[in-house]
Amino acid sequence: MMDPVSQSCPSCKSSKYNNPQLRLMVNVCGHSLCESCVEVLFVRGSGLCFQCRTPIRKANFRYQLFEDPEVQKEIDIRKKILNEFNRREEDFETMDEYDKYLEQVEEISKSTPF
Repeated sequence: MMDPVSQSCPSCKSSKYNNPQLRLMVNVCGHSLCESCVEVLFVRGSGLCFQCRTPIRKANFRYQLFEDPEVQKEIDIRKKILNEFNRREEDFETMDEYDKYLEQVEEISKSTPF
């Protein structure tokens, strides 16, 4: 369970402790902002990440489900990879071939800098 004190927006410093309705969102670079700050950031249509200055779009923000936004980023990377690399055990003649395939997918997951 997320600790309300540690869940805060790095931009406006609002926390779940002070504002129980606070909803954090995470962008493609893995950094979080509260829903209000996301709305303010995109009044002009585009913006830069508050922490790393990566160009970001409002459409790429998703609600943060985990305390650590890096966990959310890794899950999103894995989902994208599994959409492309979606073969199953039945698609291979031997378990060795399937294991090698899974190892390749894992290597791609680790080396993908989304």
